[in-house]
Order: sequence, then structure tokens, then C-alpha cells
Amino acid sequence: MKLLLSPLLILGSCALGGGDEGVLSGETALLGRTGSLETLDESLGWTEQGLARYGVRVRNHGGDATYQWRGVWSDASGFQVSGSARSWKPIRAHEEGVLQFQEIAPNSAAVSCLIEIRELP
Repeated sequence: MKLLLSPLLILGSCALGGGDEGVLSGETALLGRTGSLETLDESLGWTEQGLARYGVRVRNHGGDATYQWRGVWSDASGFQVSGSARSWKPIRAHEEGVLQFQEIAPNSAAVSCLIEIRELP
């Protein structure tokens, strides 16, 4: 396994479009030394209330570690949506374990989600 030296690595991204709700996109970014993580799959969609939803599953190929994650939503113009900057949440990763992250947009203007994952120092 390679040691990640870059401070930011885009782990995965996907987009979904064509519905009345518009184009929805999601992206997962690794911050710092998180080179043992691998994206397994991503999902995009809308809730029954018409809010955007983005989820991602990530496998930890390293040893046990504690990470922090958060989701940030933007509108169609790329501006951060009010109320979308969530605080960092801790999550424990076990060796070869699968982590699941899911964010639901705070309002109907949010169409693009960035899930950030970083290792605790």
C-alpha cells in the first residue's frame, strides 16, 4: 500500500441528472494521510421530501484508526448552501472494515455534496 503524501485526494465522485430536480453530484475527498482508504461504491438520489442524498462506502485497508468526516452541500452555482457546513464527526475504522457515510441536503437548493474524510492526529 502506498503512503499518501498529497494533502488532498479525491477518492471518488459521481453525478446523476435528468430528473425534474436537476443534476445531482457527489464527491468524496481524503484530507491528509488517509492512503489506506478505498471507495467501494457511491449512491445518489432524492429523498421522498425531494432533498438530495449522497452516500459512499469506503474500505479501510490499514490498521485500526479513528477518522473524522463531514458533508458540505453546494447549490447549482457552486456556492455553499446555508446550514450545510456540518461539524466533524468521529468514526472508528477497523482493519479491512467498511465505513458508510451518508448526507442529506439541508434544503432543496443543495445539489452537490462533498464528503471530507480525515485521520485524527
